[in-house]
Amino acid sequence: MLATGTDRNIIKGNTIVNSAGNGIRLDGGEVDTSDDNQILDNTIISSGFNGIILFGKRVVIQGNTIDQSVRSGFKIDTFVDSDLTLISKDAIIKDNSITNSGEFGIAIESGSLNTVVIDNTLAGNGNGDNLLNNGSDTVLAGNVPNLM
Repeated sequence: MLATGTDRNIIKGNTIVNSAGNGIRLDGGEVDTSDDNQILDNTIISSGFNGIILFGKRVVIQGNTIDQSVRSGFKIDTFVDSDLTLISKDAIIKDNSITNSGEFGIAIESGSLNTVVIDNTLAGNGNGDNLLNNGSDTVLAGNVPNLM
């Protein structure tokens, strides 16, 4: 995990196997979001929670391979309590392969805005739904579901 509120980073070309928690996590703690980051060309196998989870704005997730996450392959999340609201928005999820997740291939949580999900391969994800879209103004195009 990057430090709280970390912005403008490129996480590229890593192989993460058997992580006890999330494979890659970008968030702001309960203080801020992590914005303008890129997560590119990583391989994540057997993460204990989500392959990639983020709370952020203008994040690009592209060319990653995620297999066997206990929860979801990707989770776009928000944080809301009585004093603070952190919203994920304008994320781009493109050209990824997400397979064999215990829950969803991609989970876009309520409160997330303007997520673009294009040309991803989603297969064999646990609950039969490869994509959970509870966000607003989500764009979905060219995703290939259920190849397994």
